[in-house]
Amino acid sequence: MKDMKVKRLIEMAKPTEAHMSSVWYHGVPFEDRAKWTMEHGITPRNMASKSRKAMLAPVEGMVYITRSLRYAAIYAVGGDMFGGVLPKAWLKNDPYGYLFVVNGSQLRDVQPDEDGVGELLSIMIRDEERGGGSRNDQYQNNLDDVAWLYEFAEERLTRGEWKKVGDGEYTYWAVAGKKLIPNMTDEQKVSLINAGCHVAHGGILVPDQVWRINKRKNVYLKTDASNFFDVAERIK
Repeated sequence: MKDMKVKRLIEMAKPTEAHMSSVWYHGVPFEDRAKWTMEHGITPRNMASKSRKAMLAPVEGMVYITRSLRYAAIYAVGGDMFGGVLPKAWLKNDPYGYLFVVNGSQLRDVQPDEDGVGELLSIMIRDEERGGGSRNDQYQNNLDDVAWLYEFAEERLTRGEWKKVGDGEYTYWAVAGKKLIPNMTDEQKVSLINAGCHVAHGGILVPDQVWRINKRKNVYLKTDASNFFDVAERIK
C-alpha cells in the first residue's frame, strides 16, 4: 500500500492509552467503496465543494471511526432502521454493507468528530436554555469534563449558528464543530472524545477485520445492533 501524505490544516491531539487499547469501527454501505477500503485502507476522501452539502463534508485529510458498534452499523446498512425491511432500491443497487474493525494501536493523530461536537453542544443548549431536550445515550460519560464547551462555543459562534445548533439542525452541528475544534487545546479535544464523540483520525487506517452483511438480513438486527456479528459474516 502506498503511503499517503496528509495535509495538516490544524494541530491534532495524541491518542490516550485508553484510545489505543480500544477497538474502533467504520461502516460503509457501498460495495465499490468497501473494495477500495479493503485494498487501500480507510483513506481520507476529497469532497471539496462550495455547495451546502460541503458543510457536511469530511475535514480534509481525516478518516472517521467510532467505538460505537451501533453507529458504525448504521453506516454499514445505510440507515438507522434496524429490525425493519430496507428500501428495495437500496437492496437492488447495493445489497451488501461492510463494517471494518480497527485496532486502536494504529491511532496517531486524533480529534473529535465535528458533528459530535455540535450535537453535544446542542444537548447543552437545550438543557440550559430550554429546560431539556432530546437525549443521546452516546454522551453520558464524563460530561462534567466538557462543561466548558458551552461558554467556549458561546464566545465563538454567531447568534445564528448558536440558534441553529440549539434547534437541532444537523448541518450546523458540523459547521459549529469545524469552527470550534481548531481553537481547542489537546486536553479539550481528548475530553470530548472521552465524553462520547466519535473520532476523526489524521491519515490512513488499516482494518484488522472486515465484516459483510446482507442488507436483507437487516430485519434480524436488534435495535442496538448488539447482534451484528451474529447476523453478518466475516470475510477477513
